[in-house]
Amino acid sequence: MGLGVALGRRYPGLVHFLLPALLVLAVPLAFSERLGLVHLVFPDNTILLFSGEYLRANPLLFLRNILIFISLLTGVTGVFLCAGAPLGSLYDLSDRLVNEPDMPARYHDALRQFRRYYDLPFTVNSQRDTALIVGGGTGSDARAASRNHYQHVTSVDIDAQIVALGREFHPEHPYRDPRVVTVIDDARAFFNRPSAEKYDIVCFGLPDSHAMSSAMSTLRLDNYVYTEEGIRAAWEKVGPGGHLSPHCRPTRGRGLSTGSTGPSPRPPAGSRRRSTINCCSLARSWSRAMA
Repeated sequence: MGLGVALGRRYPGLVHFLLPALLVLAVPLAFSERLGLVHLVFPDNTILLFSGEYLRANPLLFLRNILIFISLLTGVTGVFLCAGAPLGSLYDLSDRLVNEPDMPARYHDALRQFRRYYDLPFTVNSQRDTALIVGGGTGSDARAASRNHYQHVTSVDIDAQIVALGREFHPEHPYRDPRVVTVIDDARAFFNRPSAEKYDIVCFGLPDSHAMSSAMSTLRLDNYVYTEEGIRAAWEKVGPGGHLSPHCRPTRGRGLSTGSTGPSPRPPAGSRRRSTINCCSLARSWSRAMA
């Protein structure tokens, strides 16, 4: 999939080979019982745990099984490669690609809608000076902030390697923009830093790390950020006239759930800061308008 994303930027037409590649792979798998693939001993019978040393190796059987394995693996790789090709352009939301004249209209519409998704948190407020992004990743949110004329953008991410990859390979190079400053830290730790700096927007990107725990773990760092205490700490970083934008799925009739029965983090009386629920409601309205 990663190889498909990389190749898709240069050869976006690879996606058109997805269905033929899937068909080529599906045919032998559909007849796997008749072809003997279900009970295939790899690489041959000498691999058996018991009595394998008494069996004679068959070079032809070994070669046949190796070729079958390589063919199936190549087919699966080809399917994922072709499926990942269109994803390569999703990270390039620049004006050059969005307005590419040779691109089909449906791709234009998809890219514009995807770009509006990133731009939404940074367009709801006319006060656009400072922005704080937690879970900044490779920099797409930071690029959206600078694209919408924020002059000072702080992007926080816990994974230094992800930030380095974004600085090197992101097609729009958001971390090379002098308006963007990167910070390697945990979101909650950054919120609790003793600093009086306030921001016009505090935006939650995707504050989770795939490098801090294995894929088999149920621990997600965003579960530590999306708590009542985490939201309150983020709210304290919002300046007068600013707003807080959590990353939440637009769902009909629901707000942001903190998992707490206590009072929700509301602004004090007379505060000009915008609440998180208003931002979620706006995201839902935008989603319905785009549908």
